[in-house]
Amino acid sequence: ELGFHRLHLTLDLGISVTIYFLNLKRKYRRHNCPKKRCLPLHSRVPFP
Repeated sequence: ELGFHRLHLTLDLGISVTIYFLNLKRKYRRHNCPKKRCLPLHSRVPFP
């Protein structure tokens, strides 16, 4: 049970990091986006 829990945590972390980097890439792709409008969107992690 402990091993499964650790695996689940690792998976969760991996997904979070992946989403974070995707958001970062998307944020830097749009140069004309005002930061004030973008920051609230990127502070929350959007899960599909």
